[in-house]
Amino acid sequence: MYQEDEHNSYGIASRKFHCRDCNANFLSLGSKVVEHCCVCNSANIESVNDVFEKKPFIVPFKKSLEDAKNDYRSKVLFHPLVPFVFKSKATIESIHKVYLPVFVVDATVEGNIDFLAGDKTNIMKEKVQFVETKKYSVLQKVRLNFRNIILNLTSKIQDKLFHTVCDYQFDSILDFEPSLLEDSSVLVADKDIKEVAESGRNRIMKHSLNIAKSNIQHALKKLNANEASVNFSNSKEVLVPVYLLLIRYKDKEYVYLMNGESGVVSSELVFGMTEIILFSLAMFGLIFLIAFLIAYYL
Repeated sequence: MYQEDEHNSYGIASRKFHCRDCNANFLSLGSKVVEHCCVCNSANIESVNDVFEKKPFIVPFKKSLEDAKNDYRSKVLFHPLVPFVFKSKATIESIHKVYLPVFVVDATVEGNIDFLAGDKTNIMKEKVQFVETKKYSVLQKVRLNFRNIILNLTSKIQDKLFHTVCDYQFDSILDFEPSLLEDSSVLVADKDIKEVAESGRNRIMKHSLNIAKSNIQHALKKLNANEASVNFSNSKEVLVPVYLLLIRYKDKEYVYLMNGESGVVSSELVFGMTEIILFSLAMFGLIFLIAFLIAYYL
């Protein structure tokens, strides 16, 4: 059993917890009773000290917890191949309302990008067909501006999964307001900011190279040299809303994630071998019964 320590974080009384099972650190604000980890739903949690003072911007929830539960039910309850652990009432009730910490930045990509391009043409010489390739050096001077790039600050939600639901509207984010957090958990940022920034720059550069490549009007194109750089500006820390459910099944973890603003969902489900066998037997029995009745009455 954990001891509750109160701290003055985010402007109101808060408690910081550590999950001994998945190592997640999260905050609970206000009077909310915390008995389980907001990531893995384990009851093996403890309170810890060292809560930092921050007042980030907030994207508020627009979707309710019941919206998330109804969407999840629609995906699993009547699916005959999904294992029961995904459908149990305890699993559905363990969907958590969570704020995730992110940095939101603007980015500028500027510099020279050199491509080796070419075109293949078929030519005939003395009744023999040849393929001729003409090569060109194509230099592009680019300046691309991107707004509201999201950099995920928690390792508990993989970037690849998080980006599938990441359509937040940052033009209308709110200044810090403690009451928005009182019935939610807040995951604590645990990534190295330099690594996060480097990962973000790599992602933006890859996208920029694809844009530059698509502007080359040649059949063949290959990157030859890249002197462009990515610069960030207007960075701000923001808490973004999600509904989170993690299910453990046969030593693997499956995640259900809903964007708490737009309702966009990413879910990882699995088919159980027992359920597949039972469903196959049921279908075989049904087909056999129908065939028997047709043969009997005809």
